[in-house]
Amino acid sequence: MYKKLELNTINFTENPEQLLEGKSLEHAGIKLVDKKPDYVILGEGHEFNLKQVHQAVDMILAGARFIATNRDPSPRKAGWNNLGIAATAAMIEEGCGSEAFVIGKPSPVMMRSASAYMGLEPAQTTVVGDTMETDIKGGIYMGFKTILVLSGIADSEKLNAYGFKPALIVDSVDQIKLPLAWWKAKS
Repeated sequence: MYKKLELNTINFTENPEQLLEGKSLEHAGIKLVDKKPDYVILGEGHEFNLKQVHQAVDMILAGARFIATNRDPSPRKAGWNNLGIAATAAMIEEGCGSEAFVIGKPSPVMMRSASAYMGLEPAQTTVVGDTMETDIKGGIYMGFKTILVLSGIADSEKLNAYGFKPALIVDSVDQIKLPLAWWKAKS
């Protein structure tokens, strides 16, 4: 949860390929420290406790910058055993008074970097995801077409509560028929 970022080894906006190629943060030169970090990076994980939240708040109050890998909500379904990053980030943000800089969904930084890395324009890009608050919202913010898959977090009975809609809704990814209709329209 606590990473020291060596600024000369990775820049999230200039070198997105380092992250897109599946290289770990440590492989990219980011060192794990537990005192005086440059950054506190919050990511997905099941090993979580309030002591870590207190440590993160103290580090941010001492000058570390706060980064979250995404804004995924908690699943809000019986049987799920971990909070979404949005819930954990909210505790840290409240404690330190600083909002996390989000580098993953729904961040335009991540969406733009991924699209540019693939050499695609927004009209050529489709985001497939199971979360309205991050996957679909992030795609819509960027002008991408979006496909919501109902096999994950999203609840089909709550979709009307959102002020935005995906271009397509399917129960599972195997229902996505390629080429997509909007690809055919551009040909």
